[in-house]
Amino acid sequence: MRYELLKEIHKAKDEICKSVYKQLKSKENNIAFFINEPCYFYDVESVDRYDFKRMFIEEVTVMVEYTVGNGYEPCEYKRETDKLSSFELGEICEIIKKIKD
Repeated sequence: MRYELLKEIHKAKDEICKSVYKQLKSKENNIAFFINEPCYFYDVESVDRYDFKRMFIEEVTVMVEYTVGNGYEPCEYKRETDKLSSFELGEICEIIKKIKD
């Protein structure tokens, strides 16, 4: 049962990423920007603050550019760019909520 459910979650994540790709393809320059509001992702022992900058298409992959730091008010940030698909399903939902309309 667990395997089948995890497989369904993986399929849902792939479908969401494909949908984001299609939406981005229809936007000018294939770029979307985010609202200026932090997003917090929680781990077992810590919290990380993400400030999403932009989402764009690189070849056929949706990429997300952001800064990340440890804690609610980090002293240091790292600038990162990762594939949208590298995030967990719940994180992808939070990322989508931060897109400017």
